[in-house]
Amino acid sequence: MSCRSDKDERSQEESRISPSLQWIDPKEELDDEATCEALVTSRKALYARQLIEKMEEMKLEEEIQQKVKRKCKDKYSEYMKQLENIYKNAEIQRKEYLDQRDRSLELEETQLRRREEDDAKIIKKQEEEYSQYIAQESRKLLAIVEEAQRKEAEQASQRRALLNQLQNSKGSFVTKISQMNQQLNDLQDRQFLEPSTESFLNDTLTHVSEVIDGAEQECVGQPELQLAQQTLQDAIVYVDNLNANLKAKVEEKKNLQLEEQRKAAKEAEEAAAAQARAQAEAEAVKPEQQAANITQQGTSGQTDGRKQDASVMCITLIRNGKKRFAEMQKKVEPYLNVQGQVDNKKRMDLNRAMGVINQLSLINHSVNREKIQNIIRLLSGRQLQIGTKMYSTENNPVLMAYVKNHIASMIVKLGHDKQAGGGVGVAAYAWLMTELIQIHPDMWDLFLFHMFETCPYLIPIYPLAEEGQSEEEFEKARGLYKKEKQDAFCGRMGNAALMYGLVLYRLKNKPESAFHAPVLGWELLVKMCSLPPISGVTAAVLHSFLSAFGVCLQQVYDKQFTKLMVYITTVYLPKIEASTGMGGAQSLDQLKKMIDTLKRTRNFNKYEHVDKFK
Repeated sequence: MSCRSDKDERSQEESRISPSLQWIDPKEELDDEATCEALVTSRKALYARQLIEKMEEMKLEEEIQQKVKRKCKDKYSEYMKQLENIYKNAEIQRKEYLDQRDRSLELEETQLRRREEDDAKIIKKQEEEYSQYIAQESRKLLAIVEEAQRKEAEQASQRRALLNQLQNSKGSFVTKISQMNQQLNDLQDRQFLEPSTESFLNDTLTHVSEVIDGAEQECVGQPELQLAQQTLQDAIVYVDNLNANLKAKVEEKKNLQLEEQRKAAKEAEEAAAAQARAQAEAEAVKPEQQAANITQQGTSGQTDGRKQDASVMCITLIRNGKKRFAEMQKKVEPYLNVQGQVDNKKRMDLNRAMGVINQLSLINHSVNREKIQNIIRLLSGRQLQIGTKMYSTENNPVLMAYVKNHIASMIVKLGHDKQAGGGVGVAAYAWLMTELIQIHPDMWDLFLFHMFETCPYLIPIYPLAEEGQSEEEFEKARGLYKKEKQDAFCGRMGNAALMYGLVLYRLKNKPESAFHAPVLGWELLVKMCSLPPISGVTAAVLHSFLSAFGVCLQQVYDKQFTKLMVYITTVYLPKIEASTGMGGAQSLDQLKKMIDTLKRTRNFNKYEHVDKFK
């Protein structure tokens, strides 16, 4: 009972303690804020309580227990009061600490905020300064880049200008070399060109071509281009001097040839006049005057003599024509002999590149100008792109000779063939041939060779059957295709004469041309009128050639040409009519219409399609 009462009293004593202390666990250690004294006091109170409990358990005597209990109780109360004071002090200190801590945190937060604001201002200022710096540096860098681009563009422009200048100079150099070769061919003597000089020119051309190819692939710089240009200019000056010397020698030789041609033309004209007089005298003899034997014999003797002279002249002209063709064939032999030196693959590639010739437009001439630039590019040794493939002669003399010969042969074939578009097609290919001859004079001989081989009546040669010659060989010598009809054959020969006349017309009207076109045309007409006519062919050739070149011959020879046309009208035309058989009537009708027009107008008109291609 006493124990229970002690416990009750103790519990009542504890209840009298401030309610705010009830949450404290005596075994719980105080926070760091509590002082060391409070901790010791708390432990002593705990120890006193534990002692009371221990004493109760030991069942001491009641008095002792009471006394001890009172002492313990008093101590406990004292301890509890001290503890309460300690707690209150601790609370006050804790509160002060917390308040101080809050104020410190608030101050730190304020300082931190201000620091952040200051940092933000500094960062913003630095960002602005950096942005300004970046903008300034960007402007400087942009200016440097633009200046570099400008200089690069300027250098590229200069480089392109140098490349174009070098290409143009190369084209001029190739042209001058071609002119030099043409003059050497005209002289028929290459002793004027030393082997070392020829080697120097070829090496220069090869070097320049390599530099151009490297520049197009951007592997060659501006200094190399300038050096190549200077080297090429020196070579051009050298070739110009050489051409000037050769030209003087060629002119000297041409003057001699012209003098010989004038003599031959004069002799042919005199022979034609003599033949005309003989024909007129023969027609003037009446049957009743032939009764006198002496007079008849004298007249017959004179006529036989003139006929014999005409036959001799005819044979001489044919013989001279064959000799001329043989000389021309020998002249172009270097171009003909290379055909077997080109391998099949290269030949197919070059033939494909030259195929643009088959596609001349008869309507849109601007297309033809683009195509002739491709041909000129191929002939100059530069690369020609067709589709995705590149073609070039690589400045190889064998390939250049092959291309020139093949082009001349194709133009002649297409120009005189009936599929070429009639007169318009002939005019188109005559324009192409003339432009190429102006740039590459050595193609003139190739053109004449293939033209005369196709139409021997323009030399003129009248092929005669030779002993041991087969019929097929004879037809080929006449220019006749296998199983070709007479009308088609006459039409082809007329187209060939038309093309020949148009080429001469264009060469005559080019001031820089070195070819004496009127002399060649006059020589052809005089010699043709000195030969006996062939059914259909003579009428077709004469009509077509006069249609194309008659206006030039009339302007140059004037009265002489008028006399020749009178002879053709009064003497030669009846012979053509007498010799015309099956298949030649159409050509004869065209010739008669042209002569009737000439009688009315007294002038030849310019060929209708000649101005369509310029």
